[in-house]
Amino acid sequence: MQKDIYDEVMQNHNPLMQIHIGTPDEVWEVRKLAREIVSSVNFPPEIKEHAIEIIATVTLHCIYAHYADPQNYPLQATIESVINFLKPKLTTETLAYDKDGVQYIVPRVCTYPESFKDRLWELCKFNHVTNEGIEIPIITNGQYNTRLLDCEMIHEIYYADTDIYQINPHAHPWICRNFLFFSRCKTPSFKEAISLTPLILERYLDNHPQYTNAAIMKTVYEKSKQTYKTPEKRKKTFLFSTK
Repeated sequence: MQKDIYDEVMQNHNPLMQIHIGTPDEVWEVRKLAREIVSSVNFPPEIKEHAIEIIATVTLHCIYAHYADPQNYPLQATIESVINFLKPKLTTETLAYDKDGVQYIVPRVCTYPESFKDRLWELCKFNHVTNEGIEIPIITNGQYNTRLLDCEMIHEIYYADTDIYQINPHAHPWICRNFLFFSRCKTPSFKEAISLTPLILERYLDNHPQYTNAAIMKTVYEKSKQTYKTPEKRKKTFLFSTK
């Protein structure tokens, strides 16, 4: 399957796309990104360590959620997706087009009166891998393809997490285990880390503006103008599968 312009830009301008989900390396890679993000702030070590685990866990959840539940997570996850997910009111994004066929992101605020910490138990029930499996991307030598990831494959990677599968066999075990830990953690440093994590992510985006949704979509628009000369053709290139 050939990459469209949206996929190409996301692959080159969205650091979350560098995480190889559905592989044994995914946790190491998402933690590496989280450490890079947290390294830009000067907070006590304990808060920074909590923030790393929070960012890594929510990031991996948002990445999987797009493929498992595209109706509620229609766009590939970005750093802004993680920021919005951590806020008291969950903000998701959807796509719209202007008269010239230019794609832009429209925020959609869902009603979540609870904070992120209050939603953790419900998040443990999220199916990161559906009964049918999920189609996840594979980038090999610059070529964009997909492969099916099912529960059996996830269980093979996380073979020691049988207790998590008893809670929800379709949950990602590392994500679910961390959500459970977060829900039970009562230390003041952890509570402070939760409140500070969106600020840490926003500061990272201030230092890396090329990773903002606006910058990503601007790049998509510029590339689409070079490739597709009419608004209708330009619009078609952004249509991507939500299976």
